Amino acid sequence: MFLSRLAKGPPPQFRWLAWRFIASRLKLRVTGDYEKNLYMGRQDSNVCRHDIKKDIDRTFPEFSYFKSSEFGSYGLAQLQNVLDAYSVYKPEVGYCQSMNFLAAFLLLNSGGNEK
Repeated sequence: MFLSRLAKGPPPQFRWLAWRFIASRLKLRVTGDYEKNLYMGRQDSNVCRHDIKKDIDRTFPEFSYFKSSEFGSYGLAQLQNVLDAYSVYKPEVGYCQSMNFLAAFLLLNSGGNEK
C-alpha cells in the first residue's frame, strides 16, 4: 500500500512542502542571495529586463492571480521579481522565452512565495 501511494506522489496539499524539502537537501540556502539578485535584476543594466517585461503580461492571462484587474499587479510583480533575480543568478542563461510559465507555475504552487 505504501509503494502504491508513493508512486502517485504526495497528496496535492503536501506537494509544495515535499518540493521544498527535497530542494533544501539538494542545495544549501544562503541567506540574502535572493534579495541581492533581485536588487541587481531591477537595475537598468540588466539586459534581460526588457524581454521579461514583454512576456509578463502574456503569462497565464486566464488565472486571476496574474490579472491586474483582479489582484492589482501583485502576481505580475512577483513574477517579474523572480525572473529578474534568476537572470542575475544565472547570467549565462539570463532569461529565455517560456521561463515565465515555469516561474508562474512555481509561484502558484508555492502560494505566492517568491523565495
